[in-house]
Amino acid sequence: MDVSYEEKTAWITLIGMLVGYGAYAVAAQQMWAAGIDELPAYAPLFTITVMGLVVFMVAAHIVTAIVTGIATGEHDIDRSDERDRLIAQRAEARTGWILAVGVLAALAAMVLMVNNVLVAHILLGSLVLSEVVKTALQLVAYRRGV
Repeated sequence: MDVSYEEKTAWITLIGMLVGYGAYAVAAQQMWAAGIDELPAYAPLFTITVMGLVVFMVAAHIVTAIVTGIATGEHDIDRSDERDRLIAQRAEARTGWILAVGVLAALAAMVLMVNNVLVAHILLGSLVLSEVVKTALQLVAYRRGV
């Protein structure tokens, strides 16, 4: 089974987001349970999470590019074709509503005077969920074919 470079990067993205933001969610929930309800207290945790994700994704993409380049003998492995663009476009079109619903939920929470920590996490959660579902849909499309 031949896996394209784009599919490999989708797997890296999905794993990175699930592990990184999953760990963030657990730590943030523990902070909330401990009574920390001021948004600036969450900034270091968020910063560490994002920096960790960036380091992981860059390193994983570099390793994947090197291994794929060696295995295929090609120098330009990051050539997305029409199929890759179609898969990405369809996944994006099918998941944009998740982010929109999250933004509307956050706006409603603000109107209802909900704590800023919860509003921020509604926004972050909708963004992450949208990206995870988008990446999962891309992987399904690669496996089933377009």
